[in-house]
Amino acid sequence: MSQFASPRVNLFLALAAVLLGLGVVIDLGFTQPRIREIEQLQGRRSELLGQFAQQVATEREGADLAEILAIEDLSGAALTGSTVDPLTYVGGLIEVAGLRRLALTHEERRKTVRLTRTRLMLRVEGSYRQILSFVRALEQGARLIIVDTFSIEPAADSQRMEARMSISVFDPHAE
Repeated sequence: MSQFASPRVNLFLALAAVLLGLGVVIDLGFTQPRIREIEQLQGRRSELLGQFAQQVATEREGADLAEILAIEDLSGAALTGSTVDPLTYVGGLIEVAGLRRLALTHEERRKTVRLTRTRLMLRVEGSYRQILSFVRALEQGARLIIVDTFSIEPAADSQRMEARMSISVFDPHAE
């Protein structure tokens, strides 16, 4: 009996091994493409989540800027005076304040998502009240202007003051 059991057991084990191997091959054949597809979908999901987060941040930035500028949207037509270039605009404010322009130079122009930032360096001379009037005009003007740096000191050989400042003028640009 032991002679017959051994070939039957061997045959049974061989058949089991073949079936197990066939099951593994079938499983890999069906599951590997699905696993690759799932990995691709997860990568695409991550990419879309990143794009969505960037879009939400852009919309928040636009809403914040619209609130700061007290306008409904950021289109170029919504801002008064946006057709005048930043140098001319700031030069006009200097004249209105009664200051003497010593220097007004364009340093940098950089586009962001919805705004163009123009950085200007300027030196002006005048009375303290004239300089204060100019800074108020920057603050209350039709454009978003940030004073990045500001210094004031007595002008050489004069009773007047000299102000040096770096300002950023933000204008919407067409998309």
